[in-house]
Formats: sequence, C-alpha cells, structure tokens
Amino acid sequence: MQAGRSKALDAGSTSNVEAADAQLQYLRDLFLHEHSVTPGKARIDAWRSHSVSSASVEISDRLRTVRRGSDYRGPWPTDTAYGELSQSGRDWADKALVPE
Repeated sequence: MQAGRSKALDAGSTSNVEAADAQLQYLRDLFLHEHSVTPGKARIDAWRSHSVSSASVEISDRLRTVRRGSDYRGPWPTDTAYGELSQSGRDWADKALVPE
C-alpha cells in the first residue's frame, strides 16, 4: 500500500483513495462471472481510476447482476476465462454462484 494511501485509509477517508488491489481483482472476477471473457484494458483502466468508495459501489452493483445457482452463466473449468479467475473466483464458479 502506498504511504499516502495508508494515511488516508487510517484517517477514514476513502473518497479520494485509489481502489484497493483486492477490489480490482474482485471487479475482474465479477466481470468474468458475468461475461465469461476477460475485461479489456479500457475497462481495467477505468476501474483503476475508481476511489475505494466508488469501487465498492460498482462491486455492489455487479453483485446484483451476476446470475447464481442454475442461472449461472460464468466460466466453467473447460473455459479459458476460468483460468483467469482468482482462486476465490474459481471456488465460486465451481459452486455455480457468487456469494450474496
């Protein structure tokens, strides 16, 4: 974590702090779960421009749109996109859902 980023988080302000790496990975996984393709560079760059707060909002929005259970349409182990998921993302795909 960058020094300035750490101070802002310690101070409790997240509106101007860049999205955390974990948030970026979560957004990437959610995109893969929703579309079964890797997000493009422009989309990834847009996520990087998010603040912690705005990344949290987008994560919440995406969690509402990802299909779960028998409606799941994300990548399966035989799909290329499956290998691009984080370990947590693969665990969710294996269960055909994303935790609510």
